[in-house]
Amino acid sequence: MMFEPTHIAGAYIIELDKRTDGRGFFACSSLSHEFSDVSFNHVVQMNSFLNVYKHTLRSVDYQVAFYQGDTLLRCVRGAVYDVLIDLGPHSPTLMRHLGTCGPFRASMSQLIPGARTSLSLRRAQFEH
Repeated sequence: MMFEPTHIAGAYIIELDKRTDGRGFFACSSLSHEFSDVSFNHVVQMNSFLNVYKHTLRSVDYQVAFYQGDTLLRCVRGAVYDVLIDLGPHSPTLMRHLGTCGPFRASMSQLIPGARTSLSLRRAQFEH
């Protein structure tokens, strides 16, 4: 996996290392040693969402202190506009935001610390 830093502290765009053949591709998306290199918190839950209608707002997430965890987001079908806002009180990028928009791309994920929300641009399925 390749971790591309964004302008938000602790947020990354992740490109999976795809292995392709005549059937399609395979890509491992959760190697703990690679995530620990970028200080990713332990994943304890994975959710899957399907928004049937475009412009459905989903997942306004904000966690503090003891319960805070990072989010790994991946659009598996359709298109999603995702917004990250840095609300970490001691973060060097406090109050900065990052909006990412795009159609399904199976090899791309986002590693997101802190508060975030997602809006489907058309029928969309995503995981976090």
